[in-house]
Amino acid sequence: MTHRIALIDDSSVMRSILRKTIVAAQVSEADVVEATNGREGYELIKSNTGELCLAFVDLHMPEMGGLDMLKALHEEGLTDFPIVVVSAEE
Repeated sequence: MTHRIALIDDSSVMRSILRKTIVAAQVSEADVVEATNGREGYELIKSNTGELCLAFVDLHMPEMGGLDMLKALHEEGLTDFPIVVVSAEE
């Protein structure tokens, strides 16, 4: 079974760390998809409806912040999978 996981963060370093963590956790057949800002993340989640099993979302991103993105997705009923909020800021 393939597990599709979304990494939505404007930091390439954070996306790399999260990807390495997924590999280290030995998630079998993980299909990782990425977005570099909230607007891309919104579109990524919409286009992968029903396929995502997990998403990591940064709070502070350009174009659309993580909270705004999550609110928009929730209003459309597109948050029926676990979402982990991550942030490198206090």
